[in-house]
Amino acid sequence: MPSAFVTARAAVETAARCIWLLQPDDVWEREARWLALLHEGGRLGTRSQLAGDLTRRTQSESIRDFASAVEARLPPGTRIPGTPSADKLLREFGTDLDHFYVIASQYSHGAELATRAYRANLGTDAEYGEVANLADWLYPLSHAWQAATAGVIRLMQVTQVPFTPVLRRVENQVEEAITALQRSLVKGTDAMPDS
Repeated sequence: MPSAFVTARAAVETAARCIWLLQPDDVWEREARWLALLHEGGRLGTRSQLAGDLTRRTQSESIRDFASAVEARLPPGTRIPGTPSADKLLREFGTDLDHFYVIASQYSHGAELATRAYRANLGTDAEYGEVANLADWLYPLSHAWQAATAGVIRLMQVTQVPFTPVLRRVENQVEEAITALQRSLVKGTDAMPDS
């Protein structure tokens, strides 16, 4: 279960970045955000930890040069923004994904909360073993799906691609699985639903 939180956190963070890139209606603002992402990649090779990595440094220089050349062709007044943190982006979106991100980060960074999946109680009353149940699994599953769906919907809006029957079917299947999991929790069973 801790790995599910780590994976879901990565999905949420990636979706937040994708939505940020696609958020502006103006095509040049989207281009400027893409350039901000490229500039971030261009800085990778300048990090002191990678100082001896010639391949990374060369790639970074190439990315920087390309980004600068594209930036020079942008319409006058187009500003390249800074790249906001995932935490800031999620707060701005006005969903509960920012709350989930903080909780999931505890699993990503090996904080105390992550150890609770393998421990009940504290001190001499501590019991060890996996204590996760279906309710614990529902949290990362539903939030990863929420994040992925939001990113896909925004991409489809920007590209004006219709929501096809296949995508609708996939969405329905995931929603049915989440609903079945919720129902099993309400019934008080810890058996995994068929979906």
